[in-house]
Amino acid sequence: MNTTPVIVTERLELWHPSRGDFEALYAIVAHEETGRFLGRQSTIADYYMRFARNAGSWFLYGYGSLIVRLRGRPEVAGNCGVFHTWRGLGADFDDVP
Repeated sequence: MNTTPVIVTERLELWHPSRGDFEALYAIVAHEETGRFLGRQSTIADYYMRFARNAGSWFLYGYGSLIVRLRGRPEVAGNCGVFHTWRGLGADFDDVP
């Protein structure tokens, strides 16, 4: 599934998530400077559950988070996108994109 970018811009490539992206994304959220804006995860297992939920959104709903790379570079720069989840926040937030 992850053999070509989904979207290519002048500066970025957006990819479907793959198993190999997890460690790079965890390093971003675990870093003190970036993690404070992204919602700290208490353990690597907590973040893995978030990563798997976001990746699974593609299978279940046909949309989800995308992995961001600088164009032509293999390193993960971050992620973005719309995902589907249940957070226990009520009808305005649960079971909707």
